[in-house]
This record gives sequence, structure tokens and C-alpha cells, in this order.
Amino acid sequence: MKNIKKTLSIVLAVAMLFTLALPTFAASTTQNSYGSRDFHDNSNSSVYVGKDLTQNKQTTYSVYTEEDGDDEVAVLVYASQASTYTVKVPAVLIVNGAYVGADRTNDFGYEVSATGNIAGDEEVYIEPDESFTMSSIGKDDITGTITQEQTTFTYADGLRYDATLTSSGAGAVSGMTAGLWHGDFAIQIGLRKCACPFRQHNTN
Repeated sequence: MKNIKKTLSIVLAVAMLFTLALPTFAASTTQNSYGSRDFHDNSNSSVYVGKDLTQNKQTTYSVYTEEDGDDEVAVLVYASQASTYTVKVPAVLIVNGAYVGADRTNDFGYEVSATGNIAGDEEVYIEPDESFTMSSIGKDDITGTITQEQTTFTYADGLRYDATLTSSGAGAVSGMTAGLWHGDFAIQIGLRKCACPFRQHNTN
């Protein structure tokens, strides 16, 4: 019985696990468009038509006579495509439990990433809480902090359907002592409009 108690004491003193109850997101979101389509007119297979619901445009034809032959005709072209993205965030993180003392900080690191085909005036955001609480049976709660280098990702940053952007994050906990500790924090993810730098275009 003494050996069991001694073993249990050693385990409790050494093991400090930090479990985050966060899912790993793989999101695909339509934000800016229903998309546009080009297809044959069912009543006349030689005529192409199309509709763009987002910009409220559709294919139209005009008829010109011989008297119009010397004129320059402007043909307007529209297109829209739905935005999609995928992000990866941590589901479980482990705090370094090797340090004890008021002047020592227990820390951890992590990485997030985003891949996406998004509009030039949109951004994918991955925004963690700035602080969180860790608890252990029989002890006072302690507070940890979160920092992340980059929380928004845009086309101007290099975000593409075939290019992934990454950002590093880190956490720190002060005042940790022996015991089994656990806590959690939230990461908000999504797609939204932004004041991103993008090329202006003419609209008619």
C-alpha cells in the first residue's frame, strides 16, 4: 500500500497535462457569391447564355444593321465565384511542466494555417482568446495567456487555393505547481469583409 501511495505521489507531482477542448476546423464557406454560369440556350443550341446572380447580370444580345458597321461595340463581361477556405487549428496542447517557482513560466507553442480561394476584399480570420483558466483539484485556479503572430489571412498576404499560410502561436502559464492541470480556450474562425488592399475595377 505504501508503494502505491508513493508511486501515485510521484505521478501527481510530475504529470501536468493541459487539454484543449477545441475541434480541428476544416471549413468551406460561401460568402461573396452564388457563382455565375454559362450554358447553351435550350431553345437554340447555337446561342450561349449565362447568369450571374451575385452581380445581377445575364447574357444579352443586340442586333446591329449595316449602318452600324463602322461603330465600335463594347461587350461587357462579368463573372463571380464563391469563396472557399480551409483552416487548421490545434485540438490538444501540452504545457511544458518542467518548471516550478514564482519566477518560472510554463509555456507551450502551436501553429495555425489557412488555405483559401477568397475575394480580394475578404479575409479568413483565426482569432484565439487572449487568456484562459487552468484548474487542478484542491488548488486555486491559475491564468494563462495566448499570443498569435497573425490572426487574419488575405489574398494580398498570399492566400490561394493552392497556397497555405501559417502562423505561430504561444501560451504561457505562471504559478503552476505539482498536480494534474487542465483548461481550455476558444479560437474564432470565419470569413468576413475587410479593408484589404485590392485592385480597383470599373463597374457599369
